[in-house]
Amino acid sequence: LVGIQGGGAITVMGWAPDKRDIGDWLRVREWLRSVFWMERTVIEMKSLDFSFRQIGERERGKSGEWARQKYEKGIDQAWRVANGESLVQGGVAFASASEKVIHPRGK
Repeated sequence: LVGIQGGGAITVMGWAPDKRDIGDWLRVREWLRSVFWMERTVIEMKSLDFSFRQIGERERGKSGEWARQKYEKGIDQAWRVANGESLVQGGVAFASASEKVIHPRGK
């Protein structure tokens, strides 16, 4: 929960990340490094609370459906990398992780 106090200072209350959360965040960032550029861009914009429609519009007038599909493809790519697969783009293989991770949609 975020609030503004009398002098305009922003305070954050509630959840605060611990060392394990920060370690998880760094691990996920590593997986995202292997996700193809456009899919990673959509994931990052979505994490900043842009809607799919807003993301599509920012990408030269693409649709919200286009952005949703890129997001879904990027999540699938990150999941594959987290589970040891390598992604290939333009003939270049991107590194994979060594641990198994459950897909967010139960794949």
